[in-house]
Amino acid sequence: PPSTYTPPAIRAYWRARPLASLKRTAALISRLSGWAAGLLSDVAAGPETVDANSRRRAAALKDIVAEQGPAFVKVGQAVAIRPDLLPPAYLEELQTLLDQVSPFESSEARALVRQQLGGRRLEDVFEDASAFDRPVAAASVGQVYRAKLKPGGFGQAEGELETWGGEVAVKVQRPGILETVTLDLLVIRSLLEAAAALPADGPEALEQIRQGAEGFIPVLDVAAERFLEELDYGLEADNASRFERDMTSVEVVRGAVKVPHVFRGLSGRCVLTQEWVVGRKLTEITDDPTSGPLRAKLVQTLLNSYMVQFLETGFLHADPHP
Repeated sequence: PPSTYTPPAIRAYWRARPLASLKRTAALISRLSGWAAGLLSDVAAGPETVDANSRRRAAALKDIVAEQGPAFVKVGQAVAIRPDLLPPAYLEELQTLLDQVSPFESSEARALVRQQLGGRRLEDVFEDASAFDRPVAAASVGQVYRAKLKPGGFGQAEGELETWGGEVAVKVQRPGILETVTLDLLVIRSLLEAAAALPADGPEALEQIRQGAEGFIPVLDVAAERFLEELDYGLEADNASRFERDMTSVEVVRGAVKVPHVFRGLSGRCVLTQEWVVGRKLTEITDDPTSGPLRAKLVQTLLNSYMVQFLETGFLHADPHP
């Protein structure tokens, strides 16, 4: 399927595979029908009933979205910051959406890593191939393994191992995720387009649905474009390497901001290999008086880092986590 978010190209790809598209659409409509019937009954009963049941309806919708997979979760998260599109109860529920999923089989991860290594054995690159028996973390898009590189192994630039160490995080993309995501994004957009095409002179409830769908479509398009970029680990590697260079090229943040080094020879579209870094979440730092100097230093470092990004490099880390 197309690897960038281009609705006509995605539509053409899945139009040539109508059975998969129809099956996914039917499953989604079946899952949504009960929730929609309940909402319409609330609307028919009046505004007081809508308000009284909004929390319950919102929680049910969040559960449905979470069950449908990563594309729905990403879109739900994008909509959750738009108070102009959804009532408060729905915003609050959708803001709790997480992409926590069970890991996929490590045998599939091993196969993808071998493919990225040009068919070479894991034993030729890593000290212990059993590191790929179980991931240390899993999410909707991929999962991560902690491994150690073999000195002089395949894919290492000269002096890279000595400079950055051999312990690495190997992120492996979930098999078939591009097919799943593009199909789901197409289904979501098609349903929104159908709702946006409702007659403008219909009942008030349908008019609200029509206007809401019209407002959702541009939100979907922005979220979908970014999401498909997340599926390209090669792009992530490029960005990480550039950010690493930026943070070492400006004196005010050199040595203060650590960027995990990317082993480019061991990374590609579906596999990303980076230096393993042990750290602490900022949220783990307490507010007791003894941590005052540390907190002050962290604030200064973060402020300097973002001022460098804004004013010096023009290249921003746009997804900071604790």
